[in-house]
Amino acid sequence: MRPLIERAAQKGLLKFLGLLPRTKALKMLAGSDVTVLPSREEGISTVLLEAMALKVPIVATRVGGNTEILRDKQGRITS
Repeated sequence: MRPLIERAAQKGLLKFLGLLPRTKALKMLAGSDVTVLPSREEGISTVLLEAMALKVPIVATRVGGNTEILRDKQGRITS
C-alpha cells in the first residue's frame, strides 16, 4: 500500500510522515479528527487503544481484534 499512500501524498490528498518517535506520534494522534485503521488482518491494535484513550474517533475494518474492542454505545459492532 505504500506506493498508493505516497502517490496520494504527492497529490496533496494526505500527509505521509513515515515512522515518528512515539511522543511525537501520540501528540499528532491526540490532535487528529479521526483515526483510520484499514487492516486486512489485525490482532489487538495498540493504535486503537491509544486513540480510544485520547477520545479520538475511530474508523477501522471489521477484522481480528478490532471487532473485540470496537463497539457502539449499545455494545454492538458497527458497520
